[in-house]
Amino acid sequence: MKKIIITCALLTVGTMVSFAQNSATPNAAPNAGQAAQARPTPLTSEDRAQRLSKRDEMMLTLTPEQTKKVYDVELEFVTAMDKFRTENKQASPAERSAIMDKKDAKMKTILTAEQFTKYDMSRNRQRMPLTPTTQQQGNSQLQGK
Repeated sequence: MKKIIITCALLTVGTMVSFAQNSATPNAAPNAGQAAQARPTPLTSEDRAQRLSKRDEMMLTLTPEQTKKVYDVELEFVTAMDKFRTENKQASPAERSAIMDKKDAKMKTILTAEQFTKYDMSRNRQRMPLTPTTQQQGNSQLQGK
């Protein structure tokens, strides 16, 4: 009797495991599992510039005119950085700094003083290395303290 119960339990567990590993569902495409693992298509320069300008628009509350100008600056920046990607080389820190300085100078002419301060603070926050103090601040913010 024990052998029958153990055999039934093992068959049930084995069946559940085999169904759990089956990624295809009746309504899904035959290669649905492979499509999810495929690498997404890279964004174009225009798409990345659009995303960056939308982020800036929301963060800095830009006017429509400022948004258009910021998009143009972001597009120029992304295109300059793409030049290094297409040549399969890494931009040196000096080259990257020169591109960023040029971008900052243009952004400073477009944004108000208050907006540029917010923009500069967000950039500095992104560049800031994690030190024990900033890690503690980040952890306390995550914990809601």
